[in-house]
Amino acid sequence: MPVKYESRVHSRVDLNLFLVLVTIYRERTITAAAQQLSLTQPAVSHALNRLRDMLDDPLFERCGRKMEPTLRCHQIMPQVQQSIDTLSLSVNQPWLPNTSSVSRIFSISVSPVIEWLLLDKLQEKLKRSAPHISLCSKEAPLSALNNQLSGGELDLAVATGLPTTQGIMYERLCDSSFFALCRPDHPFAKRMTLSAYITAEHVLVTENDNDHSYVDVALARAGYQRSIRTQCRYFQAAAELALHSDMILTLSQAHVKAVTSMCPLVALPLPFAAETLPLHIYWHTSRDKDSLVLMVRQWVSDIIRGQLSGLP
Repeated sequence: MPVKYESRVHSRVDLNLFLVLVTIYRERTITAAAQQLSLTQPAVSHALNRLRDMLDDPLFERCGRKMEPTLRCHQIMPQVQQSIDTLSLSVNQPWLPNTSSVSRIFSISVSPVIEWLLLDKLQEKLKRSAPHISLCSKEAPLSALNNQLSGGELDLAVATGLPTTQGIMYERLCDSSFFALCRPDHPFAKRMTLSAYITAEHVLVTENDNDHSYVDVALARAGYQRSIRTQCRYFQAAAELALHSDMILTLSQAHVKAVTSMCPLVALPLPFAAETLPLHIYWHTSRDKDSLVLMVRQWVSDIIRGQLSGLP
């Protein structure tokens, strides 16, 4: 029998409850949320039950080992997240010293496409506020990021799917959707159906194996498999192939912005449901109160969110 959640009037709202809500939404398990919040699992479960009572909705339903959000939870999450981000920024805005005379190398690990979106604007901000800071951008292997952040070789890292170890902190920057790209006069350019997507031949970018697995897992769950005609290491080469053939290129939002700025490809929403690709910024606890790292971290967050906000 479905649980009945009775609506009640709450004159005082505990804002900590919504922090619990956001963390469960992000982690999808009570255990992981409790670890992130440094709380016990019963405390997190109690907070969730209070929210369920307050909002008159179960908010999450168990699916295997995961907690899947309800429609109501999905609907309120953007506003809740934005409110928490705004409040956090207002309360925790660091005092920033005069950085005009600070001289050091600032190292950040990003993928080539994030570097393309980020570096120019980040360098402009550094030039104005910290002209003696040298920016070093590199792409460290995912397996080495934890050690390089802990050892001080990196100040920040932007990546997807990094399994963090103790001492590594992170912030979710955005969730990147996937799009199917094809040439403007492609037979499917006007309307991309599931049948058309499955029938078409595809060019696959293996620069980041984690990216395309989201798409293929979604297809497999629906009982389908796409036909990979060509595999490329870099998205630029794949874009050229899609532009001069009937092949379909599937990329995340960040790549879509980079590709469509160079090639006149049409970007279409996928005709099936696929998980979004989460993008995070990582840093070590020893740099959590470093004023320069805090400042650059906020810049990186603002730039990347701004670059991807205008995409379809």
